[in-house]
Amino acid sequence: MSHTITLAPFGIEFPCSDEDTVLEAAFKSGLSLRYGCKHGGCGGCKAQLSQGDVEHNEHASAISEDEIDNGIALLCCAYAEEDLVINLEDYDEAELIPEFPLRLYGAKVADIRQVTHDTVHLILKGSELVNYKFTPGQYLEIKVPGSAESWRSFSMANTPNESGRVELVVKLIPGGAFSNYLKNTAEVGDDIEVRGPYGQFQLSETSADIVMVAGGSGMAPIMAMLSQLVAEKSSRNIRFFYGARACKDLYFLDEIQALGSQLNSFEFIPALSALDDEDDWHGETGFVTEVLEKHCTSLRGAEGYLCGPPPMIDAAVGVLKGKGMFNARIKFDKFIQNT
Repeated sequence: MSHTITLAPFGIEFPCSDEDTVLEAAFKSGLSLRYGCKHGGCGGCKAQLSQGDVEHNEHASAISEDEIDNGIALLCCAYAEEDLVINLEDYDEAELIPEFPLRLYGAKVADIRQVTHDTVHLILKGSELVNYKFTPGQYLEIKVPGSAESWRSFSMANTPNESGRVELVVKLIPGGAFSNYLKNTAEVGDDIEVRGPYGQFQLSETSADIVMVAGGSGMAPIMAMLSQLVAEKSSRNIRFFYGARACKDLYFLDEIQALGSQLNSFEFIPALSALDDEDDWHGETGFVTEVLEKHCTSLRGAEGYLCGPPPMIDAAVGVLKGKGMFNARIKFDKFIQNT
């Protein structure tokens, strides 16, 4: 059975089957609604229903019962029970048309490199990926090899290129389906299915100072953005705060230094929160948000780009706003752990 979804006030309609969430149905129709993690944990795709009702699945953790009672839907977890009208009065119609439409691509594993004890730098290549265009900060989904329809999300760590090369950073999760594949059976040359691009985390075209904050595999989209700034010969002032636990959790240090050396004004500030006894560390210690608070004074007029686990991002947003950064200038991508 299919229902009709209408996007008001634009009068745009698209079908939504019983098997698809409202967000999935929009993607299939070539439309782009605001969203974040696509897994119910960030709240980026909340929207007001003007008509109709939905049923949320068990992953809808970022919406409250009060919000549901007031007609708000978490579109990545919402299944239409009847025809819907979604109120998008705060949208510009141009937002609804993605710059790079969602597509399925074939690829091959080109390299698997362990960069920390629990993090892998995965490189995919393939002739189809030559046509894979995206904006730095976006992510793709990989189909878990051997699965019927199990997909995992990873941000690109590089910029689009003509060689059909895509770089990803994968945090190895104990018991995770894709993590188990990488640890136990993955080989160079394996066929991989990917689809994308997804996401609306990207640099604004301004000259404002930039504050970047990342933790864990949140490094990936920040690396892509730094590469973009280098390619643009940006003269913006950039500070990148990175949070990890111990020295063994740091990676891409040489790559960051190489990118930073090509920028007009760049400072990299890693912070370690749980040093090992053998660590010889003379840098910042504590949570990255504490170090962010320590280093920043007035941030009025600056922009923030945050990527990592939700608690880190929520804390960082509080710090940035407390330093005068306007809420509209804070962009983030919350990494929801998905096994």
